[in-house]
Amino acid sequence: MSINETRAWKIYMMKNGELVSGTSHGRLRFWNILERKVRLNLTAHAGSIYSFTTLPNGYLATAASDFKINIWNVSNAQKITTLNGHTGWVFIILILKNGDLASSSADSTIRIWNTSSYQNKMTLTGHTDRVFAITVLANGDLVSGSAEKTIKIWDYTNGIVKMTLNHTSYIRSLCVLKNEDLVSGDQYGTIRIWNSVNGMSIMSVKGHTNLISSFVVLPNGDLISASHDYTIKIWDIRIGLLKLTLTGHTLGVNYIALFPNGDLASSGLDDTIRIWNQF
Repeated sequence: MSINETRAWKIYMMKNGELVSGTSHGRLRFWNILERKVRLNLTAHAGSIYSFTTLPNGYLATAASDFKINIWNVSNAQKITTLNGHTGWVFIILILKNGDLASSSADSTIRIWNTSSYQNKMTLTGHTDRVFAITVLANGDLVSGSAEKTIKIWDYTNGIVKMTLNHTSYIRSLCVLKNEDLVSGDQYGTIRIWNSVNGMSIMSVKGHTNLISSFVVLPNGDLISASHDYTIKIWDIRIGLLKLTLTGHTLGVNYIALFPNGDLASSGLDDTIRIWNQF
């Protein structure tokens, strides 16, 4: 299935299985996938929407190139508040183990926000270039990847860098496998697996020919990667084996997300959202 959506930079799967898209024009759309119709359409930002996450209280947070994080009550389409502080595009937002919100930005910082008071609790300043990606380990540690070609593992409770992993290219995406190994995707299409405990590089696989924009880990442990080379690839990442390549997008794939039934959604620079059968 394919849905026309102008410049859907990011997509997000709500806990109720509803698909949300954010566009380069700052539009936030909630989709009825079966009918291929938009249920709710909001002007959410004055720039491209890059990330979403659901707060512990059920509100939806959105982050964008207007340097802002907005908090929404999606039941009545009302904006609750705006989190200001970043001085560059906000690339990724996510919830930490203690319920705080973390945000990474082109201003080289990561900010930690209290999701009850919406106050900035802490600013992490160890990077010297754009922080394109963040993820969270099972022990609660925050992992960040930057255009300075490093990955940092932080103790999110005190902002101390526990470990720095050196790479050879910009880090564009991160995720954590079921065995707690860390996965990074770089500017030139290389996927690297890291031991998140000792920081050792375990494996490097090359299948994409352009930057890796997004990862999804399947219930069986397989890894799905999306790239600006127009493809989506499925890997048995335990042995570095490419199992399947999905083609159909005619420009770069920006983001992928998994439906509760196992279907995969992908958004592309070709102005489409595609739905792929169960994996």
